[in-house]
Amino acid sequence: MYNFHNLCDFEFEMLCRDIMSRKLKKELRIFSKGRDGGIDLIDNCESKNIIIQVKHYINSSFSDLKRSLSKELEKVKKLDPNQYYICCSKNLSPSNVEEIYEIFKDYMESDRNIITLNEINEFLEKKENIDIVRKNYKLWLESTSILSEINNQSVFIDCESLLYNIEEECALFVETDSYIRCKQMLNKERILILIGSPGVGKTITTKMLALFFASIGYRIRYTTNGNIKDLKQSISVDKEQKEVIILDDCLGQHYFNMKSTQENELISLIKYILMNKNKILILNSRVTIFNEAQKRSQDFKMFIEDEKINLFIINMDKTSNKDKGLIFYNHLYYKKIPEEYYNNLKDKKCM
Repeated sequence: MYNFHNLCDFEFEMLCRDIMSRKLKKELRIFSKGRDGGIDLIDNCESKNIIIQVKHYINSSFSDLKRSLSKELEKVKKLDPNQYYICCSKNLSPSNVEEIYEIFKDYMESDRNIITLNEINEFLEKKENIDIVRKNYKLWLESTSILSEINNQSVFIDCESLLYNIEEECALFVETDSYIRCKQMLNKERILILIGSPGVGKTITTKMLALFFASIGYRIRYTTNGNIKDLKQSISVDKEQKEVIILDDCLGQHYFNMKSTQENELISLIKYILMNKNKILILNSRVTIFNEAQKRSQDFKMFIEDEKINLFIINMDKTSNKDKGLIFYNHLYYKKIPEEYYNNLKDKKCM
């Protein structure tokens, strides 16, 4: 059974959208709760042919679920869809399903319109649907053994600070467009530089990338002290050994503390990685320090801009408003902010 507990309600809605879109062979949209209510997923905002209600009630009783669903009936009557579905993150008995079906039978083809947690899990366990699991980061991560191996020093080397509080950070993490682009470029180019202001998500994105590559057989080497020379010497000489090398704040947290040789050592490390196809390098730096380093060292600036080397740089300051909203919403959910507060943050329109 996949672990659905770490999904906030909106993440569970997105998962159900992916599942039901495939089941029904229809493109579905998430429809935020407005004053009319009663809609989580919909095929068409005008015709309202198919409406799907999503209930993330994994920690609640059946009576709570039924009570909540009963309140939806009047809204469903006004919307009058051709087909009404319910997806819930709760295992239901046959009698439970029958009770819910009796409420909505005028808008359902059969009780198969009620999708239980077991059915969701069975759908995701089919090989042809593994892409949906991978698309929903938290489900995929929990399905690997990597979180249970975080104390395995043969996998995570010198990673105490990376692993600190990692399970809570996984729950808070949102798979942003920046994260997806990072993963794509590392698979293709093997070297990535994340830049941005303090607090924009450079470090947590780096950590989640490390977990991804650890789950597919890479060893992780991680440092925050900027000692590039020592780090390079610790990299395995075995060219067949897959390794991800991570430098958090690779140019230092403060420009005035940066060593005079830092840029040259960084260039040397990047060149070494380029010569070893089984090595991946993730660097992150505060954008101001990164810009100052280019001003101070012409060689570093020319190296960074060299099209033959093709270094890929992502500016985390340019995270989209949509991703910022999802991150904020996710934090509110896991900090147990009262539901009425974060519900008010949802747009009252199709997304």
